[in-house]
Amino acid sequence: MTDEENRNTVIQALLDRQTEASNSGPVVYFYFDGNKRDVLRAEDFFRSCIKQLLRYIYTTELQPSRQVQSAVKRFFRAGTPSPSYDEIIQILLIPLARQFSDLTLAVDGLDVCSREEYIMALETLDIVSREASIKLFVSGRRELEVTRRIPGSIHLEITTKKNGPDLAFFTINLINRQMRERRLSDNERIIQCIKETLIQEAEGM
Repeated sequence: MTDEENRNTVIQALLDRQTEASNSGPVVYFYFDGNKRDVLRAEDFFRSCIKQLLRYIYTTELQPSRQVQSAVKRFFRAGTPSPSYDEIIQILLIPLARQFSDLTLAVDGLDVCSREEYIMALETLDIVSREASIKLFVSGRRELEVTRRIPGSIHLEITTKKNGPDLAFFTINLINRQMRERRLSDNERIIQCIKETLIQEAEGM
């Protein structure tokens, strides 16, 4: 899922950076909804990555490689069998990722998937990162063991205790930006109360 309300602060910052920087590459993100735990699959994340990259290519008037064009025609023509997991990764995702020099793949809530699915996703991300020049951002609980499954990655612990000032700065700026688009209230005390409540309840996310 790519529900805007479910983006965490780091992913939102990545998307803001993409919007503000004219030479910034795409940020592809996916949110795993814990309310749908029984049907969550690693494949859903990578299918979404492919769709988002294709959308980015066509909306920016870029051109997918011939390999990608051929694969899209082959796999998504009416009446054709759905591609296998390996085909999705090797024939579509990796060739697409290679078209960008500044691509970020971000996934949030991966830990709500089954152990089998999140291990598959992390192992696939490791493969893709070896085949293409990409940045990865994985948000989830420690049980994912990202640094063990993706060599060279680092662990960043985001909590209000360690990152309170950063979270406060982000929250205040986000509210101020949204207020420029649509006024939340004319009462400054209410606005300040909203800011303080959001910061207190953020709990690092």
